[in-house]
Amino acid sequence: MLFAILTAQAAPTRITAPQSLNGTHVYFHEVLTRAFAAVGHEVEIEGIADPARPRMKKMLKSGELTIMWLIQSPQNDQDFVSVDFPLVDGLASRRILLIRPQDQARFDGIKSLEDLRRSGLVAGMGPDWVDLALWHANSLPTNTPVSDPRRLYDMLRVGNRGVDYIPRAAMGILADASVNPGLVPEQRLLLRYEREGRFYLSPQAADLRPALEKGLRILRDNGTLTRLKEKHFGSISRTLQLDRRLVLSLRDDEKLN
Repeated sequence: MLFAILTAQAAPTRITAPQSLNGTHVYFHEVLTRAFAAVGHEVEIEGIADPARPRMKKMLKSGELTIMWLIQSPQNDQDFVSVDFPLVDGLASRRILLIRPQDQARFDGIKSLEDLRRSGLVAGMGPDWVDLALWHANSLPTNTPVSDPRRLYDMLRVGNRGVDYIPRAAMGILADASVNPGLVPEQRLLLRYEREGRFYLSPQAADLRPALEKGLRILRDNGTLTRLKEKHFGSISRTLQLDRRLVLSLRDDEKLN
């Protein structure tokens, strides 16, 4: 068991976790390292190049990945070992729309969720995104045209491919835009629902949960977690002017997956 190894050995314990092309993994890797260090355990994180989300989840279930950070959902709670600790203060469930800059005018007249429904604007998503069920529950048009969600960016950039925007987490959209030339964050809207991002462990690594939860509580109580959030996400909130955006609240059924 990983925790027994971690406890008994002086050498670092190897943990595998996703490593994204846009760099959003850095915060989570640092939190993991510091949380385990706070309870006296040294870990060595091996970043696994970020594959498509369905593949990542299969890897987590099989144990090829030790840990992932995901939006909380009943399905994730069922499939994996949930670490019950909020990681990003709601930023994971705040959605900004990634669009083509020439399309901003199409979004300028939207003042309500009903306006977005009636606009005919279609969200492009991956087939297993948590957002897909939320968009359906709120009667917002969606399109899941490709099995590899990373191709959505190309489809959006080209236009006329049945994708008008891609909803992205506020904490990652600037990084997404930086590696996808020709796409930018929409300027006015913020779509919000009440879910939190958290760590999920592989079932094979369930014994790591007590130490990780204890370490995370220590980071929260001594202020380290607040400092890490400001370090990694503070400029994002200011650049996107999250506090000045028009908030559209999404209905979030507890049964959504």
